[in-house]
Amino acid sequence: MFALSLLGRAEVSAGRAEAGMTLLEEAMAAATAGRVRNVHTLAEAYCNLIMACTNAGDWDRATEWCEIVEEFARTHATAPLFGACRTVHADVLMATGHWPEAEQALESALETHRRYVPQMGETTAASMAELRVRQGRLAEAAQLLHGREESPTALRALALLRIAEDRPQVAAALLGRGLEVTEGNAMRTTQLLAPLVDARLACGDVDGARAASAELAALAEDSGIRLVAARADLAAARVALAGDLPSEAAGPARRALVRFGALAMPHDAAEARLELARALAADQPELAGDEARTALGVFRELGAVRSIDAAAGVLRDLGAAIGARPRAAGELTAREQEVLGLIGLGMSNARIARTLVISERTAAHHVSHILSKLGVHNRAEAAALVARGAPGAAAR
Repeated sequence: MFALSLLGRAEVSAGRAEAGMTLLEEAMAAATAGRVRNVHTLAEAYCNLIMACTNAGDWDRATEWCEIVEEFARTHATAPLFGACRTVHADVLMATGHWPEAEQALESALETHRRYVPQMGETTAASMAELRVRQGRLAEAAQLLHGREESPTALRALALLRIAEDRPQVAAALLGRGLEVTEGNAMRTTQLLAPLVDARLACGDVDGARAASAELAALAEDSGIRLVAARADLAAARVALAGDLPSEAAGPARRALVRFGALAMPHDAAEARLELARALAADQPELAGDEARTALGVFRELGAVRSIDAAAGVLRDLGAAIGARPRAAGELTAREQEVLGLIGLGMSNARIARTLVISERTAAHHVSHILSKLGVHNRAEAAALVARGAPGAAAR
């Protein structure tokens, strides 16, 4: 049964999703029937299944099995499995637009790894770092990746951080290092090639980006996996736009939008919609404005700070109204208002904790939520809102 699960995961990783999932389901049928009694064997097999589901973008099946595995981990007191499962579940939540829940799952997984098997926490830290980059909280992402190991997962997260920091040459080099060890693993290669396209475009290397995009397209054709095809379409649209060929970008942008929508991936679908807006800007500016505004609304709802800025830039270029920037996650609680006032006084998390007689960890959580709700990048911007007396800054 364990061998079947290993082989199934390997098949999915190689891009043969249908064959791999058949093997994994056979293994799980044996597991759930009670024919396997070794807890460690069962735990490994469960991990293989949910990781394969996530790699293939099968979010519904991944969520269902994550719930089963979490119950198994609690029943058998296998804490490391619980942390690993929480990380995979968080990846599903992040992909499907449930960012606050993903953050909670990752925090729980990080705490589990810290207590039991610290060396298993790298993947969890990398996932949290990716979420922080999307939220525009780059300093926190950098801290999570400090001292990271030389693995494709960590290299991808660090490359995304470098792109956000406007250091695309470094990002491209990191992704190139990761690709050296992913040969034969279609899914990990896809995870690295997609940001490599963006890094090379940011470097002005359109030919290099086109080559990476072509590799993605080939992987999509060979694997037949919808998630790979969606990423390939988005990359193709961006390369066409960089080559000043908007008419060639519209088709792949629409396909990416449809595919990400079918996969229930709102952030990625909105990214595709924004590329479609860019492709339509010259010939159909009114429609382009509608597409960009729709994308902006999704980004605001998610709290995707960097994507908000990109969508606002497209709307400005179109001469369209952007509208007021709403808070990402509702009103501040009374305690958060109190913490915001202390941030405005320049207090550190440690000093806030002492002042309010709470733990430093709790203070850090409050600060994190405040930054997300206010839609600001860091505490300095939050303090500036308080100093300016911006509407709602001290009373939201």
